Amino acid sequence: MLGNNNICFSGIDGGKLVLELDKKGIASSSGSACSAGLINPSHVLLATGISPNLAKGSLRITFGRENNIDEVKYLIDNLVEAVSKMRK
Repeated sequence: MLGNNNICFSGIDGGKLVLELDKKGIASSSGSACSAGLINPSHVLLATGISPNLAKGSLRITFGRENNIDEVKYLIDNLVEAVSKMRK
């Protein structure tokens, strides 16, 4: 379970989602490190054919050797909660 994972959520602001997850101690990003601070959606995501609106809801999570299944479950539970909260 190594590597970067990108998930896009329609109707969600990726930056706000990052903040919600940070409150739960989950480190994530809404874009690449080289685009930190930019308002525009990732040019890489746009090049894959994703719409600008969907790309704005991008969330990037990186897993490493140190991560375990309990941490993945914690992420999923809190991600579902945060997205549901933001869509209300």
